[in-house]
Amino acid sequence: MRWLKTENLKSLLARWSGEYQVLAPVKEQDDVLLLPYNRDKFTIDYINFPLPVKEYLFEQKEKLFNWEKVGEKIKTKSPQGIDYNSKKILFGVRPCDAYGISYMDRFFLGEFQDANYGLKRENIWVVAINCLERGSSCFCKAMGIGPFAKEGYDLLFTPFNNGFMVEAGSPKAEKLILLAGDLFDETSLTLEDKGNLLTQVEAKFTDNLDFYNIHQVLDASFDHPIWAELAKACISCTGCTNVCPTCTCFNVVEENKSCNQGCRVRYWDSCQSDSFTRNAGNHNPRDGVSRVRYRIYDKLKYIEERFGFKGCTGCG
Repeated sequence: MRWLKTENLKSLLARWSGEYQVLAPVKEQDDVLLLPYNRDKFTIDYINFPLPVKEYLFEQKEKLFNWEKVGEKIKTKSPQGIDYNSKKILFGVRPCDAYGISYMDRFFLGEFQDANYGLKRENIWVVAINCLERGSSCFCKAMGIGPFAKEGYDLLFTPFNNGFMVEAGSPKAEKLILLAGDLFDETSLTLEDKGNLLTQVEAKFTDNLDFYNIHQVLDASFDHPIWAELAKACISCTGCTNVCPTCTCFNVVEENKSCNQGCRVRYWDSCQSDSFTRNAGNHNPRDGVSRVRYRIYDKLKYIEERFGFKGCTGCG
């Protein structure tokens, strides 16, 4: 473990910016967004970002490859303007988003490996910051995800008075530490001190949501009228899945210039879209009630049964 003085934080980010593209919390009007580091707009006064950081690994729209018919053969090549070797640091990632990245790694690099995701992931460093305050709708503690991060980071910053306890979470962290070794100090803080701080933060979660038997509750509630009530408010805007750190659904389409040339594109899709399960002949096995119910079951039951991971981070 190491110690970083608060007064050295901007110097650290500036040092890293010399070797990496650093994305950090930036104040933009009433929001704090993860954007290219700006010394003047940088802040650590935020609960969380309004959008998940997954978009830097799993883009909303991504060109996979160009193709062209030459004679009787189809030739493919990588799209121009995409640099998979660009090294990025995502600084200020909250524990719920760090867990989301860990989940994405399991999904895209586990049973079936996604080459595009893997190339980007290899060149991204995640620097997480533990939460000392709870957002009004956060329930990460109930999900066992936060408020202190357990996975999904290369470096982890825990705020204390006048500085941060800094812990490595992967071998990749050493590169970041060596690049700014003179800015870090030794620390007398221990994991026990961190645990005591965690206890203080957890005490701020006063609603005590309990998910211990959520699978059994959902099993018994499949036909409950609450799903019809929830569906009345859903307009299938897909906003809920767009802001979710663990939603991975996508569609693949062809954007063709002609019959002999085009580009294969992947973009985010959503189980809350009417077209998501629409079949040929315009048949759709899911109606509005089924769609709303499926998302809840997927996040709280199906994903955990299939992958052994929590599908909900409690990000609020």
